[in-house]
Amino acid sequence: MTISVNRLIAATIASEVPPPGTTKFTPEQIALARLLVAEVISHRAKTNRWGVNAYDVITARLQFSAVLREEYWFKAVLGEWFPGHVDACQVAWEKVSAPGYSYVLPTFALNYYSPISMKPAGAVPPWVKGLIEVPVPGLDPDYFRFYRLP
Repeated sequence: MTISVNRLIAATIASEVPPPGTTKFTPEQIALARLLVAEVISHRAKTNRWGVNAYDVITARLQFSAVLREEYWFKAVLGEWFPGHVDACQVAWEKVSAPGYSYVLPTFALNYYSPISMKPAGAVPPWVKGLIEVPVPGLDPDYFRFYRLP
């Protein structure tokens, strides 16, 4: 079986954004979050800080919690975990990585976290200090918060 880099990236996005029907996150917010997480991956690849391409970004140490560590990520790669969600994440990645895509987030929006996914829920990670939050209309900040460099 051959697995494309786009599929690995899609599985990463899928493991970051909750699948439809698993939370109170609306379908519209899920669709937007897929694009925004894809944008962060794209922005990071352009900085060379996490590597020279999107594959390097998703496999960078301590960046995406599920990648190469969680069973559901491997299942997502193989099409055994919410395959429709992973397919939609791949479409989002391909849209963001296409020439001429108009980004929602500013170029230096390189970080995000999900307050409801933190332990304990609502905790703020220490790396947020010194960054500037980027509000995203239509996205509940209880689910995702995006940040840019000052």
